[in-house]
Amino acid sequence: LASLEIGPGLGGIQFKGGNQNMTITEMFLKGEGGNQVRIKLAKTGCMDEDPCATWTIAVLGLARFTAELLWPMNESFLFPEYLMECCQYLPLQQYVNQLSEFCDVNESSLKFMLGMAYLHFDEPEKAAQCFTEASKGVANEPFLREKIIQSDEVEVRQLEVSYYLKQFEEFGAPDVVVSFAKTAISIADDDDPNVATLWSKVFKYELELEHNEEAYSAMIANPESSRRKDCLRQLLVTLSERGDLQSIVSFPYIDLEDEVVSILESRARSVDLTSQNYYDLLYAFHVNRTNWRKGIK
Repeated sequence: LASLEIGPGLGGIQFKGGNQNMTITEMFLKGEGGNQVRIKLAKTGCMDEDPCATWTIAVLGLARFTAELLWPMNESFLFPEYLMECCQYLPLQQYVNQLSEFCDVNESSLKFMLGMAYLHFDEPEKAAQCFTEASKGVANEPFLREKIIQSDEVEVRQLEVSYYLKQFEEFGAPDVVVSFAKTAISIADDDDPNVATLWSKVFKYELELEHNEEAYSAMIANPESSRRKDCLRQLLVTLSERGDLQSIVSFPYIDLEDEVVSILESRARSVDLTSQNYYDLLYAFHVNRTNWRKGIK
């Protein structure tokens, strides 16, 4: 309570300013933590009758509410949230590691926080492992449900898929995103509307990693035809720019062959032939399928 300045009456309880050597806990109490303590104290009405009885009445309440706020074995998650919001990732990491030995409250949320710390320290694989372990708490821990997912969904599987979709925003590591997306697909119901988005994510990042076969498979697996066509266009353009014409010609495409021809013909008409001759590519595509007449045309 060293950072609390107690004055006469509830309105006089303020935080000291100007101290550049405050501990993290003092900084927390100077801000949102102190606000919550004062709100709880005000709700008790303990100072309504005698506003000047600060030391005899209020200080006990302040001490109790501050202890409750900082004690990890309760539902409040405000302190670790504060550490993350202030980018205090090393103290956050130490805090979570210490709690892991005895604290069984908000376990998944704490694991999520540890993942954020690993992400900050450029350890995406460890972060991904933490985020995956944290997914088991999305249905019953308020922090994950209200602050991270922000969804009113009641179906646990839907919540887990939404959770994984949210995590894509945190990563710059394509291989981790692919792993997340595949995990989400594996737990999603067949009629989950997010499945198409997940397959598009897999396609995008497999292509970025130059895993062409995997990108093609993700495109074909996508249940939405419009997304398949979008992915197909991106696949053809990207492989053409990389000069990987053999892959373009050899992929089977199943029911997308006509769409391939349409895209290549459109590119042939609009792209400078000196930079990329799509007519040669069209010829090779038709000949590879023994469609001699179209190849000659």
